[in-house]
Amino acid sequence: MALVLSIPLVFFVPAPAQAVIELRHAHGLGYSPDGGRILIPNHYGIAVYSEGRWSRVAGPALDYMGFVVTREFIFSSGHAAGSRAAANPLGLMRSGDGGLSWTTLGLKGEGEFHLVAAGYLSNAVYVYNAEPNSVMPRAGLYRMMGDRLVGWRGAAGRGLQGEPGMLAAHPTQSAMLAAATTAGLFLSRNGGEEFEPVMTASRATAARFTLEGDALLVGTLEGRKAGLFRIGIKDGLRKELAPPPFGRDAVANIAQNPVRRAELALISFERAVFVSSDAGMTWRRIAR
Repeated sequence: MALVLSIPLVFFVPAPAQAVIELRHAHGLGYSPDGGRILIPNHYGIAVYSEGRWSRVAGPALDYMGFVVTREFIFSSGHAAGSRAAANPLGLMRSGDGGLSWTTLGLKGEGEFHLVAAGYLSNAVYVYNAEPNSVMPRAGLYRMMGDRLVGWRGAAGRGLQGEPGMLAAHPTQSAMLAAATTAGLFLSRNGGEEFEPVMTASRATAARFTLEGDALLVGTLEGRKAGLFRIGIKDGLRKELAPPPFGRDAVANIAQNPVRRAELALISFERAVFVSSDAGMTWRRIAR
């Protein structure tokens, strides 16, 4: 699922001594484990925001997709920058040094996963595969768990409605998975075999488990109105937060600082980036 917008490219213009950082798209968002950096995958690498300045990770210039940050690793997919050749997809990759170098976990040359989720502490990995390959005989949801992340296993996804646009894995419970779709927000407690509806009145544009594991942060779009909610996992209690005033735009991704837990970052579909220091009640724009 993608919200297609005809807009100019977004440019980040930091201090005069810095190069201009340009986001052509952003298929992910996360904080570094020390809470000091916001990481955004870009068309030619990873953009970084830290201490009021923008820079790039000095790693390979890849076009990252399905980018998710855990305490130990970054998991991602994508292809080499500037190329979409069929033999070029990077499969599923993992970095243990903040994106400086990458290890291929499989399906290089076969798979490109736009939807990837990983548990922040469990490192359980889920992907939504758009088409079959040599390891995944059908399109759909797959998971890989265990300390060595060996072997993909398909999940039935019963009860999941709409077109998935984002997956979110619980930080510690490896069998708990959320999916944001065009039909709403859905939750699985058995590894993606079965899903139950959590919110169906609006399209869910983004979903992320809190690092405490007790709630989901959910971006929504109802008509042209964007929303942002915190939904309790056990009681279903729904708290409405205040999304930034970005007009017809909506929340594309959201992340929580692992050190300063009240700090959130979000990126919109038009690639505007905001930070909140009060758990999503007020926002400060850090990129235009």
